[in-house]
Amino acid sequence: MAIIYVLFAFFVLLTLYDFKKGVLLFMPFKLFFGMNVRLLPSMTVDFAFCLFAISLFGLRRHLFVKEKFPLKKCFVIYSVSYVLNCLYPDMALNYIPRILISVLCFSYVYYCCLQNRKDIYFAVYSYLFFIVLLCGNGLLGPLLSINPLDDYIQSVSNEELSFFSDNDLVRFGRERYRSFIPHAISYGVLCVTLLYLLVWYLLKVARGGKAWIIIGICLLLSGVVICTSRTPILGLFPFVMIFRDMKISFRKIRPFLLILVCFLLLQGDYVLYLLKSVFASDVADDAGGSSTEMRMVQFSIALRFFLQSPLFGQGMEFNPSSFYNEFYGGESVWLPLLTNQGLVGLAGYLFYNVCLYKMARPSPGKNVLYALLLSWLIMRSATSLIGVTDATFLSVFFIIYKWYNIEQHATDNYCSRL
Repeated sequence: MAIIYVLFAFFVLLTLYDFKKGVLLFMPFKLFFGMNVRLLPSMTVDFAFCLFAISLFGLRRHLFVKEKFPLKKCFVIYSVSYVLNCLYPDMALNYIPRILISVLCFSYVYYCCLQNRKDIYFAVYSYLFFIVLLCGNGLLGPLLSINPLDDYIQSVSNEELSFFSDNDLVRFGRERYRSFIPHAISYGVLCVTLLYLLVWYLLKVARGGKAWIIIGICLLLSGVVICTSRTPILGLFPFVMIFRDMKISFRKIRPFLLILVCFLLLQGDYVLYLLKSVFASDVADDAGGSSTEMRMVQFSIALRFFLQSPLFGQGMEFNPSSFYNEFYGGESVWLPLLTNQGLVGLAGYLFYNVCLYKMARPSPGKNVLYALLLSWLIMRSATSLIGVTDATFLSVFFIIYKWYNIEQHATDNYCSRL
């Protein structure tokens, strides 16, 4: 635990010295600390730092450039719907900080810290540093059969609160790897989400240091492969949308195309087999995964519980799997929403995503943001995630949005001086 205390102290001191850098650097490492690593028996490192940063932000708010937050109304309404679900029909107060503090409030503080180009660069390279740790550690599994960072995290985690899934799952004749993320599927989804960030940065922003960005992209693609999950592959399809608003020469896109061709040559058959297993029951059985037919069974179970309590659902701590083994924890974000949160939770989550779409619409980078949002919704609809929250998605969304926002204001200010 000594290393955890040292890391926590480092982030706290960095935030006191340079608030923006502390917040921007910690966002990726929320995924390292996760729900298992605890500062105190009743408080995770992630929650403790988020609470500290939010409190400090409140004291230093006057030092930040005043700017209208596009998702203010959205976050308030979504928070109200979520709190109502935590209060009724059963009290589940311990669920409230997970979303309100660690996701929504901290994401708002993160948004406010992205004030200029240097902040964007620092945010991207913070994620790049994290990617090297995440995927480098992930590759140690298939190469050397070790997972040192995950071993350490589990050694300092509370066993009674452990959410980690074993690594001995095998699919398509391959072992599933997850680095230090609690589940292999979540690891793949995370890699795809961060892939959007690095590809966008390489094609739109990067002037120097492209070699490191390309290395980061290759590492993320390796994570998509070794997690042996179909969901991340589905999340790659909206990638074609990001080129619609970019004027890119062949020379600039050449490294990306080379990586893509190599990836397809090495893993093309595997990717096709993954996609086929989504729709074909016999292939899904062979692959050891859920078919479309099985997911329809899960949906019918969720609908049955939803109709019993349509307004507020069955409660945040209700577990349909204890009644029906086929539910498997609900392999889609919509299934727990229907079952546990009812119309209130469903309406809140839909409103939240519609607001993200509306936020992206006036942006010059709307197609990149649309692609990211669509990819996230596809992956969230295809599976349930363990250990990866909307905070990561929102941070990537905000980085891209704020870059275009900063560029647009810089252009407008320049034109006004002419």
